[in-house]
Amino acid sequence: MKVLHLISGLDAGGAQAMLFNLIKTFVEEGDSPVSHPVAFFKDGIMVAEFKKLGVPLYDLGSPKNPISIFKLLYFLFKFRPNLIHSALWHANIVSRIFGFIFRVPVVCDLHNNSFHNGRVRNFVEILPIPRPNIFVAVTERVKDSFKEIGRIGSSKIEVILNGIDGIKFEFSQKTRNKIRNDLGILENSFVVGAVGRLVKVKRYDILIESFVKLLSKLPRTSKVVLLLVGDGPEKESLVLLCKQYGIEGKVKFVGHRMDVSSFYSVFDCLAITSESEGLSLVVLEALASGLSIVTTGFNGTHEAVTSEKTGFVTNGDADKTCEGLMYLFYSIYEKKIERKSKLESCFFIENAAHAYINLYK
Repeated sequence: MKVLHLISGLDAGGAQAMLFNLIKTFVEEGDSPVSHPVAFFKDGIMVAEFKKLGVPLYDLGSPKNPISIFKLLYFLFKFRPNLIHSALWHANIVSRIFGFIFRVPVVCDLHNNSFHNGRVRNFVEILPIPRPNIFVAVTERVKDSFKEIGRIGSSKIEVILNGIDGIKFEFSQKTRNKIRNDLGILENSFVVGAVGRLVKVKRYDILIESFVKLLSKLPRTSKVVLLLVGDGPEKESLVLLCKQYGIEGKVKFVGHRMDVSSFYSVFDCLAITSESEGLSLVVLEALASGLSIVTTGFNGTHEAVTSEKTGFVTNGDADKTCEGLMYLFYSIYEKKIERKSKLESCFFIENAAHAYINLYK
């Protein structure tokens, strides 16, 4: 079967990582990379990763430029896919229209709650645009959010949980020691980690405020570091916020890294303060490395994180996030609990790949 994968952009993000994991699994299980080309509207750092798989890549250019539509038309005539599988809002809209024109089945992934789209996009969704054959939500909560606004229409909607290669993220003491040494992090420091784009929706300002509160509650002799892995438009304002709090010496911005998997061994816990999230791959990766997690409870991550067993679920404010960090500091870090994978088998990428194969049929 020939499947065209259409995605809005190939910058760093959960949807892009999930698509990469999915195609990688298809190829490892015998599919030809040529049967899974990827078309995208915005270039990004994930392009290099897809090239390593041998997957054909088609840069369509900005969807605001009419030429991108002609490029997609040309590719559809040339490739003649049996199915279009799209992810992210712009790509989903385009795939629905062109799937209708070419009479090709369409599968659209839903990675975030409906309110993350905003009013304009949700309004567009209720217009008479052709519906896909199947919507795929990454969690039950995402599924429910789109059913509530009437976006699904007559289409079917399935839930396929995001998945990862759990072995890739296993804890490594050697990696931990090396990166900590490279970053100048003192031995026995408690490292609160965060991974993701530095954008407003991630609410890193709340995380920094929570960290300030944590520092005020712990003994002055405690060695605590906040380590942010990722880059984005909010970096400058977040650096300034750290200076205003006087904690710039305890917060490290390491920028975007292609070796993100190594940093889970560096962290002692992972913190997520995002106000909108589907089922974060970062959460699954952290669990696979044996980390405990502090996360907001109004996103899809709560389906993988349960209080006490795998972390601490909060209401998203700074006080509760600080409380979660305090809990992990005293219940896990100080007790030196051995790091073992906490990832449940339902979040293995093989399960997601097989579920998609069944949908494609």
